[in-house]
Amino acid sequence: MPTKQQYTDVFIKYGNNSVKPMHARNFFWMNLRQNGGLRLTSNGYQYLKLVLNLEYYTIKTPDVQITNQYLIDLDRFIKCPYYMELGRWKKIILFDKKVYFTLTMYNNDFEKFLNAHKI
Repeated sequence: MPTKQQYTDVFIKYGNNSVKPMHARNFFWMNLRQNGGLRLTSNGYQYLKLVLNLEYYTIKTPDVQITNQYLIDLDRFIKCPYYMELGRWKKIILFDKKVYFTLTMYNNDFEKFLNAHKI
């Protein structure tokens, strides 16, 4: 599984060189710690979607209560870059087919997925 730094290096290498390496961590990631989660900032999400044209998968999460514990669990157990759209029509956008497929086995229910991985 790639690390956050490996993801960052590849994003910069294959992007349009608009992101400088010294600012890349702040540009791409919500959690700035090296071993923190892979949640993307809105800038990072737009970069992966529009500049790199990466394939992504959307899962609607309208009934999920966004709590601190939920965000921590996502950071721990989602092992690919992802973005959360909050607001009226909440959803999570994943940039990995395997994680998306695994989630579909839980009927796209993130809470069931997270609870199963906590055990």
